[in-house]
Amino acid sequence: MIRAEFFERGGLTVGFKVSGHSGFSHEGSDIVCAAVSAMVMMTCNIVTDSLELPSTVDVDEDTGTIRLMIDSDGESDGEMILLALKRELEALSAEYPQNIQVKE
Repeated sequence: MIRAEFFERGGLTVGFKVSGHSGFSHEGSDIVCAAVSAMVMMTCNIVTDSLELPSTVDVDEDTGTIRLMIDSDGESDGEMILLALKRELEALSAEYPQNIQVKE
């Protein structure tokens, strides 16, 4: 199962961690994994490259974990992007509850 967790600081969403494997299908044909991977990578790229927010991205390929933390407070654009990711992952979780879980 993929698990997504979001982090807050000072009432603002400032980061996330996504880990695990969905188990929906075999590697290379897992649509849940592909959807999550695309959403997470796009979010990381927007935060780090497009918005150029000071942030930390950690990837552990062995455990299938990616973690992004925005380093500064009060970044409303960054929070907006993270909340959009959260909403999309929640929608995917509603459709595939055995494969992805979003933790508050």
